[in-house]
Amino acid sequence: MTQTPSQDLSDFLGSDRFGTVMADPTWRFINRTGKVAPEHKRLSRYPTMTVDEICALPVGDYLSHPGR
Repeated sequence: MTQTPSQDLSDFLGSDRFGTVMADPTWRFINRTGKVAPEHKRLSRYPTMTVDEICALPVGDYLSHPGR
């Protein structure tokens, strides 16, 4: 079984904490031709995440000052 995106994030960041977060998630979108990009076979560049998967990422756990 593969890891979840949240587990991948946790493994990647470890104990690191940050004061600023800039995000560019790998989200799915419909391009001008109506195909889902970038997952259409001719547009395949990288795996993407659903909006629910992106929202479930525990980004707040990696802030140096949570709740500010």
